[in-house]
Amino acid sequence: MKTLSRPLAALALVAALSVPSRALWPFSDDKPAGPLGAVLAEVSGAVNVHKAGGAAAAPGVAQTALDAGDTVTTGTGGRAVIAFLDASKMLVKENSTFAVSGHSAKKVSVKIDVGTIQYWITKQARRRRYELRTPTAVASVRGTSGEVEVASNGDAVFAQWTGSTDIVDSQGHEVRLEANQAVTSDEKKGLEDAKVETLPADKQPEPEPTVTTTTTTETKTETTAATDSTTTEETTTTDGSTTNTNTTSPTQDIQSPVSGSTP
Repeated sequence: MKTLSRPLAALALVAALSVPSRALWPFSDDKPAGPLGAVLAEVSGAVNVHKAGGAAAAPGVAQTALDAGDTVTTGTGGRAVIAFLDASKMLVKENSTFAVSGHSAKKVSVKIDVGTIQYWITKQARRRRYELRTPTAVASVRGTSGEVEVASNGDAVFAQWTGSTDIVDSQGHEVRLEANQAVTSDEKKGLEDAKVETLPADKQPEPEPTVTTTTTTETKTETTAATDSTTTEETTTTDGSTTNTNTTSPTQDIQSPVSGSTP
């Protein structure tokens, strides 16, 4: 049997992982829908991953599958790219703590305790909302890009680059951001009295990470004469395009024994 190609093979493997415990889901009205389908696609510098239920954090390794309860931390100079199966991506910048707090058929929830993340949520993910949780407010995003920066005191700055995003604090105050706008959620007041501001010209996003996934699947067809083994290699890029390459390798003929035959 053929083995999975190494580049980002974890994206193909997460579908085979068991469903995490119900206790990890923060949603009461939406059942979990299998594994999250996220992978630590790129790692640079000081990056640690603490798996849910694990005894201690370990150095982050590219191609590590992530699921609910997993935490990614970066030190000075460290950064990590997290890729999702719907081609959405998040960049965890240095000195940040990022956690996957839960997911369901309709939502993916992540938490930023401190530090900065940039995100690119594809239009393919419009049916699945991403929730970006901070100590003071939550942003709900679909098909948009932006940045969330959380200070050590809990203040959170939400910056919108494309599309629109709804942000709500624990007191129910709500703000909608449009492209090139930003708002700060205060540690004590949340979004009360918060003012939406235009992003300064020097506030520009980093280039969107390019992540390529390659998976290999195997199918078999059998006849009374022979068995062919067909391997299909599919390469998917973050723009959603795919290419397939098929190879067929015939094996020896299969001879069925005839009842009553003489050796």
